[in-house]
Amino acid sequence: MAHREFRDAAGVRWEVWDVVPGAVTGTPLVAPREDLAEGWLVFRSATERRRLFQRPLGWERYNDEQLSFLCGFAVPAPAEAS
Repeated sequence: MAHREFRDAAGVRWEVWDVVPGAVTGTPLVAPREDLAEGWLVFRSATERRRLFQRPLGWERYNDEQLSFLCGFAVPAPAEAS
């Protein structure tokens, strides 16, 4: 699981990490939806949490501007959800 921090154009500090079903435990884990089988990204700031359901390959090498762009497409998520 990769983890990054970045600031968006407004200066908001975000954390972003990927969630890949079964990657941590090594056991087959069924994704909650078929389109999530390859994983998703979680974005978290001090005030909100978002998910991006299509995890781009190589996202962990993106610069702050690219991560901010992805964050703009992420959908709001409950605070306790990953």
